[in-house]
Amino acid sequence: MYRQRLYFFIFLCFIAISLCFCRLAYMQVFGKAEARKIIHDSRIKNPEQLPTVRGTIYDRCMKELAIDKPQFYVMASYKLTKYKDKDFWAATIYNNMKDGKSFDDAKFEMHQTYAEETAAINNAIDKCTSLLGVGREKLLSQIGKINRGIWKLREVVMWKKTFPQSELYLEFKAREKEVPYSQAMKDFEERLAAKDTTSHPSQRKANAHAQRYKLALNLDLLEMRQLHPIYEIPEELLLEVQEEFTGIEGLKISPITERVYKPESSSACQLIGWVGPAQTDENALFPKDVYSLYNAEDYSGKNGIEEACEVILRGKRGEVTYNRDDELLSRKPTQFGEDIHLSIDIELQHRINYYLSDKTIFPDPNAEMGAVVIDVATGEILAMVSVPTYDLREIRKKKVNDAVKDASTQPFINKALYETYPPGSVIKPFFLAMGLETGKVTAGEVIHCDGSNPPSGWPDCIIHRVHKYNHDGRWAGQGGNNSRNAIRGSCNIYFSRLADRMPSEVIQSWLYRFGFGRKTLMPPHYPGLLKALKRTESEAAGRRLQEAGGITYTAGYEHRINCIEDLPRLEAHEKRRFGIGQASMRVTVMQVANGMATLARGGTFRNPRLFLGDTENKKYRPIDLKISNSTIRVIRDGMSAVVYKKGGTAYNAFRNSKFKYNKKFAKRNITLFGKTGSTQQPYNAWFAGFAEDKSNRALAFAIVVKRGASGSKHAAPKGLRILEICNEMGYIGDKPEKVSTP
Repeated sequence: MYRQRLYFFIFLCFIAISLCFCRLAYMQVFGKAEARKIIHDSRIKNPEQLPTVRGTIYDRCMKELAIDKPQFYVMASYKLTKYKDKDFWAATIYNNMKDGKSFDDAKFEMHQTYAEETAAINNAIDKCTSLLGVGREKLLSQIGKINRGIWKLREVVMWKKTFPQSELYLEFKAREKEVPYSQAMKDFEERLAAKDTTSHPSQRKANAHAQRYKLALNLDLLEMRQLHPIYEIPEELLLEVQEEFTGIEGLKISPITERVYKPESSSACQLIGWVGPAQTDENALFPKDVYSLYNAEDYSGKNGIEEACEVILRGKRGEVTYNRDDELLSRKPTQFGEDIHLSIDIELQHRINYYLSDKTIFPDPNAEMGAVVIDVATGEILAMVSVPTYDLREIRKKKVNDAVKDASTQPFINKALYETYPPGSVIKPFFLAMGLETGKVTAGEVIHCDGSNPPSGWPDCIIHRVHKYNHDGRWAGQGGNNSRNAIRGSCNIYFSRLADRMPSEVIQSWLYRFGFGRKTLMPPHYPGLLKALKRTESEAAGRRLQEAGGITYTAGYEHRINCIEDLPRLEAHEKRRFGIGQASMRVTVMQVANGMATLARGGTFRNPRLFLGDTENKKYRPIDLKISNSTIRVIRDGMSAVVYKKGGTAYNAFRNSKFKYNKKFAKRNITLFGKTGSTQQPYNAWFAGFAEDKSNRALAFAIVVKRGASGSKHAAPKGLRILEICNEMGYIGDKPEKVSTP
């Protein structure tokens, strides 16, 4: 029995020794590669991510409107800046208060322990003040913002980790919102105090406060190791600053890509938009693409093209990996964002904006106007001006919400694309087109305007009310108040009677075909953008340019209109006022300009084009509205008479212009077709139309002057100057030898 136990013991020893030898052999032979890998990996630093480079926004002439430009900064990590963080010091002191040590003793000991690190950051601050000429208080303020942001993040993250089932946390999480910092910390301390069952009740609150600091101190976050900008370095001081700051741990001279807007870009500020700090929820634009997701220091488009084309403009960041000896191990290059090419000419845009914003010409400090110029042949938007403007270079330095509240003229709203207005008489050529095409009126038919008071519910004749004569008398011997003269003199009686003859659905259908009552500006045809827009309805709405569809239906219906079949029908009294561009009808300047382009093409509709090179988009294909040549001739004759014939509502504005008509052709080889418009409640003045030359070039245009009382007096002269600028820049007619510049 004894021998059996001895043999069994020897056997167990043999097995144990064999296992040891096997383990040793594995480590020497099979585990050698793994061990080497562990040692190798331990010498590899965490990958450093390279910043994204945003695509450039160009105008039609390849002029840069918005471009990413690297700017060098003094950068510091929290590893260095924390020694100026009062929260770090408080947490460290609380953590060192052991064995009855007082707060003051712990504070003295900690300052002694970190004396070298404190001297390092003071040295860095001193160098910044001497080399860059920046005040010490300004630097400390910037460092304080970095420290406070990181410490708050540490506390909030630790609260969530410690009490993941907190009712407050779960409530805000369900609403997909972040808990306000003050509420989170109050909940944190209350829960810590509730867990403290050993201390006296009066001491629990103080203990919980200290415990909150100590818990946050032990949490390590990626943001603590990242570099944060302290101060911008002027280009001429870059080399000197780099030499002085070499060797300071936790501090680095590094570039940050900044969005730069050219000064003239502000004339198209509402169209271009701006960028700002990216929000976490915007990562939904780039699912499963880790190199496109936003970091804390990244920015994204917040308005205009910058926002609408975020998926196109945003690039992918690169990544580099170094070992502990700062040797490059791998590099993933940055993928630049794609460029955007707009159809607008920024010089033309700037000159029109400069003219409309000139207070020596228009002294009204609250003047608001919108203007659009379109190339008729292509549908390309050459200018889309909205006055007043704001400075794109300054907007990010301000609180946008405060700026919006303070701005009585709402410079952030695009007056040409997003704001809507009753069109007044500029809608009359379109009603004449539908009336002639449906047979509700003939070109020579007279609809009498004899000066008598109209029945109740019908518009009256403005010239009779104001000037005490009528259109029957004015056009006696000239064919009477027929279609051509009704356009020429803008007769309300004629067009209200014409509108009353047509069924509601006919009016709405024709207006819809001309582009009214719907959005016509297309997003660029990029697969990535289109996929993002289709992801959710809310995302689609938020990522397109802010464009209004207008109203071509009875007032009071504000639901979304998707197609003509959804339109609620017009009431009889509204239909009559629709004929003169009043009642609930609302349009944009872009819609009016594009409608005029449709007439200039002889009845061929095109969606206006803002993005050049977008050849794959089927929405840009021309649509023949099948308007007869005879109808187009009547409309052109009437709109020509508006400008060139006595009694035309724009005749006085153009009679002494460079485009004055003679027997052969207009001066500078330009022929004009126009229509004025005036509205009340609200007051607005309009002028719109198109211009042609002998080279078969044509431009369509529209301008609205908010609070303008007369299209003839307040809009037509401005439209004239816009056409002169287009002529001076060679877009229409014979370019003059001498060109005035703003």
